[in-house]
Amino acid sequence: MGPSHMAAASRRHSSAIGLLVWHDACVLKSPAPPSQIDALTELLGSSRRDFVPIRKHFVQLRDDEENPLPGPLAKVVRRGVPTALDQLLLLHARAAGRPDGEELNYDVGLSARVWARLLGLAEDESGRRTVGRNWKALTDAKLVAVRRVGRQITATPLCEDGSGEPYSHPKNTGDRYLKVPYAFWLDGHAAKLKLPGLALALIACSNADWFPLPFDRGPSWYGVGTSTVERGIRELRRAGLIENRFFWRKTALSATGWTKETRYCLRLPLGPVGVAAKGTPPKLLSRSARPSPPSQADSEPETSPTPHASGDAR
Repeated sequence: MGPSHMAAASRRHSSAIGLLVWHDACVLKSPAPPSQIDALTELLGSSRRDFVPIRKHFVQLRDDEENPLPGPLAKVVRRGVPTALDQLLLLHARAAGRPDGEELNYDVGLSARVWARLLGLAEDESGRRTVGRNWKALTDAKLVAVRRVGRQITATPLCEDGSGEPYSHPKNTGDRYLKVPYAFWLDGHAAKLKLPGLALALIACSNADWFPLPFDRGPSWYGVGTSTVERGIRELRRAGLIENRFFWRKTALSATGWTKETRYCLRLPLGPVGVAAKGTPPKLLSRSARPSPPSQADSEPETSPTPHASGDAR
């Protein structure tokens, strides 16, 4: 074969290889989408803090005489959209506040598919519809402002008290706020909870260590039903996020003279906060605030008075 024929053969061979490579590139499948934990790690890792700050007004408001009133949390729970509360918290985690003229811009622009990934939903039409329903529930509660730009949703948090006022960081206004650590998501705790458990986690985060929460006070204190409180506490206990202790309180004017009271304290990573609630029994004040083993968390008191608990005891 002469030099010209060899060169032509070489060109044909190279062309064939090029076609083969091009063909292979065309049939290559795109890699699988990132996992939920990948998305959460990137979203939360971009923040300069390690917790989500939420005004306590979101959980509970107060009237002019400082009596407790349900906060906007109750509206979200009543809508019964399981992932709406998680979506709101993650929005606050992302909205760090960027300079925009003389004000801060808290806009967050992510597609519905990305939000579905963050929430652990399928990234199909069903998951994207769920994200849309969540935004609807949150806008109805005046907690979020949403606008669509092409395929991207831009969401902006509003003040947590449900007034519809623009959002500002509570630290800048002197408002009291609770903290939800990023470890709650990154360590997989949030994924173990349904709506009652997540709602009770926020309620617990708004309280000091060893707080009381009679189930029948859920409606008047927080606007959530008795059964929701009970289910939420049960979810937190199963997830190892809360412990409770029983003790007997003397109530001399009750039929039996004693009432059995339950106190709760959050475990890591949500708590403890290091400050005891008012009326905490001395034996709990003397205990270390560190979480105790699950086998002891729900135990009955070691001793109890002879009378049985009164009818209104929990």
